[in-house]
Amino acid sequence: MSERLIINRALLSASGRLAAVVEIVAVASSDDDARRGIRELLGCSPSAAEAVLSAQLRRFRSERLGHLLQETEELERARESATPGAPAADEDF
Repeated sequence: MSERLIINRALLSASGRLAAVVEIVAVASSDDDARRGIRELLGCSPSAAEAVLSAQLRRFRSERLGHLLQETEELERARESATPGAPAADEDF
């Protein structure tokens, strides 16, 4: 799976749990602690957790999320057409 798709999925997941993500960051004792908490909450990869932690809040506006969702769908379609018949891997995005 492409790194961009992994990060997009994590950002979309974070958008649906934004209050919990903010809470994790607010109470974390360090950036490493925040990344760990985000990984546990979202079940995502270390690089995806870093992308969520580094994202500016404006990234989660509905207009921008629409673009992110569209890009994610395009990446998923491209991945599926590149590997026909392969099952979708959703774990540890």
